[in-house]
Amino acid sequence: MVRVKHAEFTLVNYWGVCYHYYVMKSATSMLLAKTNREIWCRGQAYANEGHVSIIRHDNQEVHALVKGTEDYHIILKFAPKGISQSCDCPYFQKNRYICKHVVAVAIIWDEKRGISCPNQALIEQKTVPPPAFSRRDINNLFKKPLIADLDQVRILAEETALGGYVRPHSRLPKMPKWTSPKKMDT
Repeated sequence: MVRVKHAEFTLVNYWGVCYHYYVMKSATSMLLAKTNREIWCRGQAYANEGHVSIIRHDNQEVHALVKGTEDYHIILKFAPKGISQSCDCPYFQKNRYICKHVVAVAIIWDEKRGISCPNQALIEQKTVPPPAFSRRDINNLFKKPLIADLDQVRILAEETALGGYVRPHSRLPKMPKWTSPKKMDT
């Protein structure tokens, strides 16, 4: 029989012997797959450069202050289905995406609890890769659609269709090569 409460559980074997286990949750592993690679690297740099001050923490929750452009207050808390996060920086408040401050606090919190930071190979594998096009690139493509590069439109369509899933039939035709008509001598 297994009784689970957060990260603690007790196993009772066939003979009735109880074994109590405590499994430490990793904040970084929960945030890794939800974070843009560039944001993760910037957060890791903040953690390494000592920008994070832990106000208080336990195994379920952390309150911290990160010194950036201003001082930002971050709260991370394990929830039943993941980890809840909050930061008062403008990026997080506007987008509700994980910011570099949240990543930095998660790294330091895990280190304080004896959990090592993910290695570079795991970061490359798990984080969200940067988009092929910026918002400005996309706007420029659609400002003048008749002269837009169809290869860029194709890549954009493949990246955004069904969350990155590329359907084999979703192909745009190649742009025909236009030649200017030759002048005829008369």
